[in-house]
Amino acid sequence: MSNAALEKLVEQIGAKGGLPWVRKTTFTPSEDGAYVRKIVLPDGTVEREETIPPERCEKFRALARPEQS
Repeated sequence: MSNAALEKLVEQIGAKGGLPWVRKTTFTPSEDGAYVRKIVLPDGTVEREETIPPERCEKFRALARPEQS
């Protein structure tokens, strides 16, 4: 990476408080217990969309629950 590119990156971080995102992943639950995973690029293009079946979603439900004390 050149010094000019590095300086531009540092300016972006300072001006916006962080780096611009490259991909955004969302998980949307469906009524049947499955989740729809969607990966979107900054220009709005859907890179990938898949349905994760309920039997593979236990991890998501466990992570979404607050810890029991």
